[in-house]
Amino acid sequence: MDRTIKLPRKQDVLIYTMGKTWAGHEFRKLHPLGFNICARWIDLPDILANPSDTFSAEIHADEEYKRKIWDEGCKVDCNASDMGLLYTQEADRNMLSGALVELGHITADNRPVYILGSSASTEPAGDSDRAWKSQSCVYYWPHIADIKFGAQKAVEHYIAHYSEQWRERRFLKMRLPDPVRLLR
Repeated sequence: MDRTIKLPRKQDVLIYTMGKTWAGHEFRKLHPLGFNICARWIDLPDILANPSDTFSAEIHADEEYKRKIWDEGCKVDCNASDMGLLYTQEADRNMLSGALVELGHITADNRPVYILGSSASTEPAGDSDRAWKSQSCVYYWPHIADIKFGAQKAVEHYIAHYSEQWRERRFLKMRLPDPVRLLR
């Protein structure tokens, strides 16, 4: 019996998507294209539609709701992912603090994050050159503004350069409970 593990396919790669909440609507469109998105935040009913929208005062004040999203959703999903896909655009300005925290969760054990587009959060500002982009597992593609095209390129890069990491993560996961499945 052949026990070799082949290269992962697009649908095998767990992708955590990051960005301002209005990007969630575009990330949802990746599901029918065969991308395996493991970011449950994009399916929340109250994500914003565009940069001019704001959350209600009730949501801003509901610390328990926000804590649950982070502690039982975002952190768990980041840790379960194989790679991250961060989308940003000029309208995001310098407001990607949550996405940058998520980037840190993913890169902490050298899993790659692909940044599509550009905003004030990713460009040098004052004395900061945004050195976190210099991590060997962070790929900054400011010229790619199309999420579907960028996701395809990111997964192709991941498969070409991180297949061994993917295999190791799958081998370990066979011994450990799947945190995403436990929360569903």
